[in-house]
Amino acid sequence: MKRKIVLLAAIILTFSLVITACGPKNISADEAVKAGLATLNKAYGTSLTKASAVLTQHPQTKVDQDKIVNVEPEKWVEYYSVSVNGEKGGALYCAEVDPKTGAVGYFTRSVELVVPTAEQEQKSASIGTFEEYSADRFTAEQKDAGNVAVQWVQEVMEPNGELHHATTQDIYTDRGLFPTLMMQTMVVMKSGNAYQVSICWPAMQVVDVHCYPQKS
Repeated sequence: MKRKIVLLAAIILTFSLVITACGPKNISADEAVKAGLATLNKAYGTSLTKASAVLTQHPQTKVDQDKIVNVEPEKWVEYYSVSVNGEKGGALYCAEVDPKTGAVGYFTRSVELVVPTAEQEQKSASIGTFEEYSADRFTAEQKDAGNVAVQWVQEVMEPNGELHHATTQDIYTDRGLFPTLMMQTMVVMKSGNAYQVSICWPAMQVVDVHCYPQKS
């Protein structure tokens, strides 16, 4: 009986190794860098050529009723973190690349790279102090940011795509960021793809994007 148990365990182990060997392999770090740079250059109109890539993990998320939530039960997934650093250190641009497919699920640029006009700076200076700040005062600006997000998705991510719907979400800031405000909009296309786009006010430019492709 003991011999049969050992033999069965060996068969199960061998079968497990075969499945692992036949499973999809990770793309290389160089391939991840190439994918990340291509998306960053497309999104921000840049000509970035160098970046570093590190394989790491974070909890898996999904879109549920136009909100990004963690998958339950909690599941951790791998991704390549592709970063373009400044001369003094610190990431100026980042992208998250799926190590199996090469798809970019998230990308961002530093707010420090967004330069507002003189008129926009006057707007930000007029909103008072951080202690006086209230998101409720920026309903009109949030709608404008939503329109910017939709237009950007239709111009950059899906030039031939049609909008299904868009939902404005949070406005947030902190002491270090203020008087710049971040305004989020969930843009859902008829393709089934969803994009959570963060626009910085008052410059009204895209800072970061979460991408959720149509479910297969």
